[in-house]
Amino acid sequence: MTNRVFEVPDISCDHCKRSIGEAVSAILDVDSVVVTEDRREVEVAGAVSDDAVIAAIQLAGYEVAQVSWPSTMAWTGKDPYCRLGGIR
Repeated sequence: MTNRVFEVPDISCDHCKRSIGEAVSAILDVDSVVVTEDRREVEVAGAVSDDAVIAAIQLAGYEVAQVSWPSTMAWTGKDPYCRLGGIR
């Protein structure tokens, strides 16, 4: 399962949240959708393509400004791939 965050600048009310949530939830391979009004973001989990999510958001009447992937690993000061194990 892959999580992505779509920035949608025009989210401003419950109607926006509902419209986008329903449109994206209807796509095959979407496991979950969380629309956050105050951050103007749509977080989508599932094996769905970015293009399909963007198309659904556009069909609901909104534009996507940016797509990002949430960080799953917090920076600890150590690089797990470095044989020295940290910053020198």
